Amino acid sequence: MLLQVAHTGIFSAKIQFTEPIDISWKEDDGTQTALGSMIFTELHADNKRAIIDQTTTFNISDEDAFGRFAAHMITAENFTWTLHSENLHVQAEKFPVSKGIKFNKDLTLNGFNSFNGNVKLKELKLPSDNEAGGIDFSATTSLNNPRSAYCIFSSSLFAYTLGSVLSSCL
Repeated sequence: MLLQVAHTGIFSAKIQFTEPIDISWKEDDGTQTALGSMIFTELHADNKRAIIDQTTTFNISDEDAFGRFAAHMITAENFTWTLHSENLHVQAEKFPVSKGIKFNKDLTLNGFNSFNGNVKLKELKLPSDNEAGGIDFSATTSLNNPRSAYCIFSSSLFAYTLGSVLSSCL
């Protein structure tokens, strides 16, 4: 994850997340839906900015809600997550450590927008008629993901039907 944080204050500071950051999805109707949590390591702020450049694990707390979110993320232009944590420790310059600072931030990220303009047909073959009716075909496509988020699919199966006839399984 690579993010830039702005408005961190005029003093250089060390920011510690002592608890996991809870992540919720702000649905289109404004409902906050809990998805899971992740842990950030210490951040260093300087010149009113901080960089988050970390690899972390997202722990899903509600698989059904995350499934709904994933479906939304694939079709939406953008989505909003709310990041929340209750007990940050911050030390600015040589001042004493401030404890119990609350963190609550909305983060709007680009969705996949139904991969609009990013699916290309590279090859289409219609080699033969199918004995059950219809035509056998083979298609090769490429899918470009211009977004910062991504999903990993180990395999995919697609079935196409025409009426009650199974046309193809890929």
